[in-house]
Amino acid sequence: MSGFPTLVLLPGLDGTGENFGPFVRELGAHGLESRVVRYRSDRPCTVAELRGIVEDALPDGSYLLVAESFSGPLGIEVAARGAPGCVGLVLVATFHRFPRRVPAWIVRTLGPLGFAIPPPRWALRGCSWGMG
Repeated sequence: MSGFPTLVLLPGLDGTGENFGPFVRELGAHGLESRVVRYRSDRPCTVAELRGIVEDALPDGSYLLVAESFSGPLGIEVAARGAPGCVGLVLVATFHRFPRRVPAWIVRTLGPLGFAIPPPRWALRGCSWGMG
């Protein structure tokens, strides 16, 4: 649709943007252009690397950033830099800064494992509030 900015969709923690699939199809059905950013899945990335991936994906024309979950701080940072063409930022179920600072040695040690190993049952029991 002429005159509407491209929606640049920044994914949540999974980094794939696959959750945007139905939304992207609906946008296309209405003639709206979108671009899904995908983060690297072969290794953990630094915030600077993720920011670079986002900036490399930005279109030449006008665009609206849509940052979901984990991508909220990245979306805020890119939009705040005043990148040419950015007409706005939509934050979806996110936060403005990472909730906790994790020591670098923990990230280096446990980061590659990600969610590959299920947490112990005792840890899940402590998180089961509101789950009848």
